[in-house]
Amino acid sequence: MLIKNSTELKANSESNSNVNYDSVKMSIKAAEKKYIIPIIGLTQYGVLDTAHNTGSPTPQQAALITAIQEPLASLAMSLFVPMSEVTLSDAGARRTGTEELPGAYKYQTANLKEALLERGLDFIEDLLLFLETNQADYPLWTASDEFKEYRTLFIRSGSEYGNFYTGVKHPRQTFMKLRAALLYVQENIIRPTILPDIYDDLQVKLATAIIGYTSQRQNTCKAHSTCHGLPRNEGRHERLCPEH
Repeated sequence: MLIKNSTELKANSESNSNVNYDSVKMSIKAAEKKYIIPIIGLTQYGVLDTAHNTGSPTPQQAALITAIQEPLASLAMSLFVPMSEVTLSDAGARRTGTEELPGAYKYQTANLKEALLERGLDFIEDLLLFLETNQADYPLWTASDEFKEYRTLFIRSGSEYGNFYTGVKHPRQTFMKLRAALLYVQENIIRPTILPDIYDDLQVKLATAIIGYTSQRQNTCKAHSTCHGLPRNEGRHERLCPEH
């Protein structure tokens, strides 16, 4: 795993010395599977995991591991919070609080879980920006199916979604929930509107990071339409993209 001990966990979260790393280990593994591997791909993850746990990462690998640990710690702790509230044994489930040290109120636990999740997803946006900025250093990522899937959409992240649809409280969570709908709008409204040949050409350029200034402006315009579910030739498009 990419957080391998209590020191790394504490460096990237507010966990204190009373948190046993072995207790959190499965939550770290679950967070990697749910949030990290779908972004960087299993091959890139495997290489990083081996390098990190053998103590021999390259500078580029070490930089990516650091970028991953920030969201991973918060997301793992978010998954761990409900588990920490009870202990499970042959006698069944029991609350972990005692009379001297009572557990947190239910709303406090829910608020903590939500805060950790929100922060972790914000750090995911930073991870995506890091990968975009340094993609030449990570050919395993750019060769992965996850990269191709990521590059399929005109709107690729929660940050971009928030730019086009302001006022969303949790843009990353909203983007993840709407991803399938965004793809549907792209393929069933945008594609026939701008013509399949143009759409397919843009998809090739997105997948290979060949987007020049003119194409990027076109792509931004389509992203506005995708976000609002409107084809380019509808009147609202001019209000969204007045420069066109």
